[in-house]
Amino acid sequence: VAVQAGGNVGVWAAKMAKRFKTVWTFEPDPDNYACLVKNVPDNVQHMRAGLGDRVANVGMTLFPDNCGAHYIDGPGDIEIITLDGLSLPACDYLCLDVEGYEPKALCGAKETIARYRPVIQIEEKGLSERYSGIRKGEAERWLEREFGYRVAKKVRTDVILVPR
Repeated sequence: VAVQAGGNVGVWAAKMAKRFKTVWTFEPDPDNYACLVKNVPDNVQHMRAGLGDRVANVGMTLFPDNCGAHYIDGPGDIEIITLDGLSLPACDYLCLDVEGYEPKALCGAKETIARYRPVIQIEEKGLSERYSGIRKGEAERWLEREFGYRVAKKVRTDVILVPR
């Protein structure tokens, strides 16, 4: 089972669907989500929501010229859920590219991470610091400190962590 957030238009979820029996993907923007639904195969479970540290409704800043750069910002009607709230039966891979919301999405996945010890991939380009005041690198330090993860590889702005 793979979990991917920042589903955008479904490109990554569709690729993951070739390697995983089930893929869960999450995309809060309605336009991106409408494309995602059309682009993913049947083994992809999708939700029009974002992943965070608590159930909430939030706003989103949109970039008309880059549909992959939208980010959570202030109050609004975008639904945020926690990964733990889904009580998934398994999680082998957790991939978060949520424009700076990675630390909050990880906090909402504490039980899932502790239970299944998935390989975790997060995007880290300093957006959590810019948008939320959470220092760059804090998500990976938190995973190391709380769950004993270690950085296995860094590829451009992606950090891949594995349990020790």
